[in-house]
Amino acid sequence: MDTVKDKAQAARDKASEASDATKERGRETKEQTGSYAQAAKDKASQMAESGRETAAAGKDKTGGFLQKTGEQVKGMAQGAADAVKHTFGMAEEDDEDVVLKKRDETNY
Repeated sequence: MDTVKDKAQAARDKASEASDATKERGRETKEQTGSYAQAAKDKASQMAESGRETAAAGKDKTGGFLQKTGEQVKGMAQGAADAVKHTFGMAEEDDEDVVLKKRDETNY
């Protein structure tokens, strides 16, 4: 009977070792997955920051463009108003020089 007991004990030991090995592989896999997840999280964070920086740069460029365009429109409107004043004789002498100068500078 000792041989049956020995075989049973050997089978239990082998099963226990297999179980321990499986648990260890599971822990290793979990650690690797955790490090991969952290790396993915870090990469996503970097990409989000890059996107924010790109958006801010685009906003700055757009703001500058809109400001320049607004100033050009304002200048053209002022030039048109001065031209109307000049046409109807409402411009002062100083305004006449300004109107002529603006006409030379502006592309109509």
